[in-house]
Amino acid sequence: MRKIRENLRTYGGLACMCTLTAPGQEAGLIWDRNVCTHPEGVTCSGMIGCKVLPKAAELWNEHSKSWWRELNRVAKQRADRAVRQLGHDYRGGLLAYEWELQKRGVSHLHFVLGMESGVERAWAFEYVKALRELGPRKGFGYVDAKPLRSPQVAEKAAAYISKYLAKWSADGSFEVTETVQVSRNDP
Repeated sequence: MRKIRENLRTYGGLACMCTLTAPGQEAGLIWDRNVCTHPEGVTCSGMIGCKVLPKAAELWNEHSKSWWRELNRVAKQRADRAVRQLGHDYRGGLLAYEWELQKRGVSHLHFVLGMESGVERAWAFEYVKALRELGPRKGFGYVDAKPLRSPQVAEKAAAYISKYLAKWSADGSFEVTETVQVSRNDP
């Protein structure tokens, strides 16, 4: 948590935090209807407490990190190329990223993009465009691009991401979140 906050504070400029989700049922993440509490005929959703079949969630979570590395590499190349065509020598990258375990049992990714300069903004838009285009082919779902329209001080993104790593418990102590506990058990 501290590392994320300090790094984004050091960056000091405007940034935005976007989200890349796991895919839905169309990509094989089947709902575990044995744990659904909604009436028959209601569409399953993580928003209403439905969970992905444990084996499907486990497989997706296990492979998503390597799929993400490949997706990030290709999206970065595309954004770098697009900015170069605009006449800039800028090579961009993420300021930070963090996986979060969703209630439905699969992880999604929050990533922070620098938005302080015009070239950073151009790069960020191209990067997210590439994620949206390539993500489904690489095993991912929705990319939330709305934050690109309203960059904020980078420290705000740090605070948001940090809450997925540890939270204050009712007794005032700090507790590690399920996201961290699950990632500790990853090979």
